[in-house]
This record gives sequence, structure tokens and C-alpha cells, in this order.
Amino acid sequence: VREGATADGVRALVQVERPDVLLIDLTTAGSLDTTREWLDLLVALHADPQTRSIRPVVLIDREAHVATRVQLELLPISPTILDEPLDGTTLKRVLARLSSSPRATPVRVLVGDDDPLVFKFVMSVLPPDQYIVQHAATGAEVLRAVDAQHFDALLLDVRMPEQSGYAVIRSV
Repeated sequence: VREGATADGVRALVQVERPDVLLIDLTTAGSLDTTREWLDLLVALHADPQTRSIRPVVLIDREAHVATRVQLELLPISPTILDEPLDGTTLKRVLARLSSSPRATPVRVLVGDDDPLVFKFVMSVLPPDQYIVQHAATGAEVLRAVDAQHFDALLLDVRMPEQSGYAVIRSV
């Protein structure tokens, strides 16, 4: 991962896509500097009138550094904080609560992960009448799928073979 690539990539993506909810997984941040980049992104999104309405959800490890928890609590944006491990029911409940309005069409989700069990898990927790879930096992498959059709959400494994989830985000 290049320094700042993930937070900068998300910053560019939210300017175009304008999601209702932004899920940030700090369990994979790797360093306090990377965590700081994500926290800075949250502050910048809150400061920008065009992205202020995005509701952040931050996933942290149960044993997260105390400083990270304090920094999250002090942010002007007040993200929803979830502890890992996260179960599907909790994730579904939080996303439903934060979504802006009921949709007339199902949410289209692409799961990019080389482990088929992750796809099966996502399928098991998202109701089929509200979500259309597709699977791509490699970064290249994710990029082909995104080129072919629109997805409302991408759930990406950061350690896919051939091309990481980070590389996919930079390409999107």
C-alpha cells in the first residue's frame, strides 16, 4: 500500500459516488500514521458541505489503541463505532439505521474476495429481496464486473491474489 493511497482513493471516490454510508475498517490500518490519515479524511468529509451528509461507520479492534478510541470520540463528525469481530446482524442493523431512505430497487453489492465463504456469509445476512449480491474472486474480475455494470457497494478483500483490494480501489 502506498502512503495515503487508500484514504486518498476513498476521498476521490466519495466526491463522485456520494454514498449514504462510508464504512472504514481501521483494523487493517497497520500504523498510527495510517489511522491518522483515515481520521483526517473523516474531518475533511465533515467540513465539506457536499460530503457532510455521509454517515461514517468505523470498525475497530476490541483491543484498539486507547488513543484511537479517544480520537474517534473527539471528531466533529461522530462516527458510528463498531468493534470487531462483527456479526452480520449488527452490520445489517447499523446499515439499515443509517441508510437515508427506502429504495425502490435492491442494493447491488459486489463481493471481491478469493474466499467463497466470505461471499456465502454476505449472502446469508443480506435479504435477497433488498440486495443483489455478486461475487468476484480476483481483482481483475472485480474490475471487469464494475466496468460492465453499476454497484452500490463494493466489499473488497485487501489481500486478494494478483491484485489487492487497495489496488482495485485505486483503479476504480
